[in-house]
Parts: sequence; structure tokens; C-alpha cells
Amino acid sequence: MDSNGNVIFNRSLKFDIQSHYFDKDSIIVFREIIDRKKLNGLVIIDEKVIIQPKFENIYFINDSELYAVENNKKFGFIDKAGRVVIPLIYDKVGFNINDNLIPALKDGKWGFINRENETKIPFEYDDATAFLNGLAFVKKEKTMDVLTQRIRLKSNSI
Repeated sequence: MDSNGNVIFNRSLKFDIQSHYFDKDSIIVFREIIDRKKLNGLVIIDEKVIIQPKFENIYFINDSELYAVENNKKFGFIDKAGRVVIPLIYDKVGFNINDNLIPALKDGKWGFINRENETKIPFEYDDATAFLNGLAFVKKEKTMDVLTQRIRLKSNSI
């Protein structure tokens, strides 16, 4: 609705809206049931579908170019055109992309990948946070470490 209370989107109730908010480009997650599966796509406010429903979940993240997506309990990333740019091979992914590094869980261990899906920090940690101001916290067994993109700064047993 606009500020005057007029419906400006989805007047015909054509879209089953799943978003709780719009992204900065007025892109909205919508859902359709296809072959008894609830699948999500993206639509822009002028009701133009930009990504057909094909993902179980689409997540807005802190990035202007990518969306995190999920199918069959695996995560990856798509761009605004719907192209898979990081394959859906991860058990979990972080929704904060900072310093061009994305925390990702694969085979029970956390590591960091970049936007080209290259492993930049090996998958060897039991837990990891996203980088913030050049630092990330990781846990390996009973040790907490602080990482930069290049070196481990500090270890503390917990």
C-alpha cells in the first residue's frame, strides 16, 4: 500500500507473498505450489517475475547482488538474474558477506569461501562467525581463535 492506503502491488492476489519486507530494489519473495512442493521465486513490485519459483527458501542477505537459497537442505547463492553463482552444496551459509568472505558449513566443518566459490579458509572449524572489521571468530575443538583473512591472531581454550 502507498501512504494513501491504495494497493499498489498484488491487487489481484496473484502472488502468495513470503517476504516480510522489500529489498532496496522492491524485490519480493513469493511462493507457488508446484508438483505439491512449496517453491519460492522473486518478483519486483511491478509484478514482473524475475526468478521463477524453484527454491524451497530464498533469503535476503547483507549483499546488493546475491541471495542465499536453499533446496533439499543444501545452501548456495544466486544473483539477481536467478543464476546460481555458488552451488547449493553447503549445509549452512552465513548471511553476512564481509571482506568478500562467506562462512559456510560443509561436511560438518566451517570454512570460508569467496563469491567465486573458492575456499579461502579451510573447512576445519566447529563454528565460525562472519568477518566484521577484518576479524572472524572460529572454534576448533575447545579453542576459540580470532582470524584475519591471512593469519590466526589469538587462541584461547574454553
